Amino acid sequence: MSFYGRSTQDIYMPVLAPGFFENLRFNQSWDTECNGWPAGMACTDFVLDELNQDGWLVNQTRMWLASHWSVRNGKGWLHGQEQMHRELIDGSRAANLLGWQWTVGSGSGKPYGFARWQVQKRAPTLCGSCPLKSNCPIENFPADQSLEALPTEPLLAYDPDPNKTSGPLTPSWSNHSWMGTSQVLRSYVEVLYGIDLCPSP
Repeated sequence: MSFYGRSTQDIYMPVLAPGFFENLRFNQSWDTECNGWPAGMACTDFVLDELNQDGWLVNQTRMWLASHWSVRNGKGWLHGQEQMHRELIDGSRAANLLGWQWTVGSGSGKPYGFARWQVQKRAPTLCGSCPLKSNCPIENFPADQSLEALPTEPLLAYDPDPNKTSGPLTPSWSNHSWMGTSQVLRSYVEVLYGIDLCPSP
């Protein structure tokens, strides 16, 4: 499998351990290509527009998209999370991968179902304006899925060397230079625009 001519391992392996880009604990469709967000539903079209225009989504609508892509439409979650990650301005590779795995059930064993009830509860005007409101493709929750458990990756259950993998036990401010918010902002603007806001006299 590849994205833009690069293998999955080339993209993920430098920063993530094996397993993050495959099913963690339960077998779920993960590598089936195709688009899991067909156009035409007001709710998903609206959320996708928000993702593409703003680069950000609340957690609930991230779960709607992930569930619709994989749980309802059966497409591989890896491709869906990659498409979402490319648009997110707050995109954390690990958080996005694990969020998708939890939603589609490969991390928890219980997929999150996305249905019309959730949209009507949180954004009823979307349902009211939807061209498919009389024949809603997500009228009911998806059928329950029973996912096969996978062999346990030992590192998911036990850390053999916590001293090596954990962060510091206490803050070590003396080892770091600290800049106040105004200094950080000034430095950012100076780098971004190539100007010196505090030139020497």
